[in-house]
Amino acid sequence: MKIPFTDLPAQNAECRADIDAAIKDYIDRASFITGPDVEQFEHIIADYLQADDCAATGSGTTALQVALLACGVGKGDEVISTSHTFVSTPEAIINPFKKFLTSEIGKKTQEELFLWNKNQAYLALGNLLTVCALEKIDACPMEGFVPKKYDEILNLTAQNLKSILVLPVGFRAEDCHMKDLAKVRKEIQETVIEIY
Repeated sequence: MKIPFTDLPAQNAECRADIDAAIKDYIDRASFITGPDVEQFEHIIADYLQADDCAATGSGTTALQVALLACGVGKGDEVISTSHTFVSTPEAIINPFKKFLTSEIGKKTQEELFLWNKNQAYLALGNLLTVCALEKIDACPMEGFVPKKYDEILNLTAQNLKSILVLPVGFRAEDCHMKDLAKVRKEIQETVIEIY
């Protein structure tokens, strides 16, 4: 089953007539950049946010970059973001540091790069498990597989890739004989250490 990341047509359907009318009006007046419509939008948003001013930007990515600059975010600062977001969010965060990151990554050995990428795979695994839980999709990370066999079967070596982890994802069959078996669940106190 394919689960879409977003469904813009469904979101637009409700107000499609208003959107079409507004776009036609902008085209008829050739009002594409700045002008009274943008000024009105800025005033409405400023009033809504109870802010002194508002500056519209050409894209959400630019808005994120401007916000980071306005906050004085620089080298060495930590930026905490959501894990489930569009690519523009991390892109805007790392944009000021691209040269630094490229330089630092270029200094790493192949072994260091492999370990760094392996850790990235585990971070992605955590995000995917969270999404699966939210969407009520079964997921089970697995250890004990033979990476070289996976690389061979999936032809990963030819793409300069290596198997790091395995995560089967899907919906359990209603006739599965294992679905009603008792599960082993440890108490939270046995698996989580609280630090005060």
